[in-house]
Amino acid sequence: MRPDRLAVHGCSSGAGDAGYDQAVERTWRGAERAVSDRSSLQCELVRYATLAPSSHNTQCWKFALQERRISIVPDFSRRCPAVDPDDHHLFVSLGCAAENLIQGAMAHALMGEATFEVAPTEAVHIALALTKALASRLFAAIPQRQCTRSEFDGLPVSNEDLKLLEQAGTGDGITLLLLTERAAWRRPLNMLCKGTPPR
Repeated sequence: MRPDRLAVHGCSSGAGDAGYDQAVERTWRGAERAVSDRSSLQCELVRYATLAPSSHNTQCWKFALQERRISIVPDFSRRCPAVDPDDHHLFVSLGCAAENLIQGAMAHALMGEATFEVAPTEAVHIALALTKALASRLFAAIPQRQCTRSEFDGLPVSNEDLKLLEQAGTGDGITLLLLTERAAWRRPLNMLCKGTPPR
């Protein structure tokens, strides 16, 4: 693969907390305005992609920009061999970045179609074609995503949020089963701990 150029994003050159805060604000901002030129739009799509969750927040990806395609290439220097020996989570992270990029492309009147190249790059290629702009709820959620490593407060998830989770996890050929009672957790938890596949 010989990309036209690689998209490289760095942190703010500003000093101290103010520089960091500005970099965070620039990175996590929503779509403020239409982007007219191709180069700026591709960089914006890469920004959306980098807001995806990744294994242990390693951001284990690189991006190659071409005229009508953006490729997401695994960055094996960011592997986590102790917890992800077969790189499963690394490639799931690439899929998350691809989904963000496709949602961002659609919001900017581009249809993104992803294909996976097994060899030699093991890259996800996203071909881009003109389409009607559609800013989905998933696109709007990209800058709102957050995670935390703080202690669980023990409060139950509200019924309204449970319904939203169920809707989000149900699709063509997929049904989400939410286990909200402690007694219902025990059997699948025991199977997972023993390495027994559920039936």
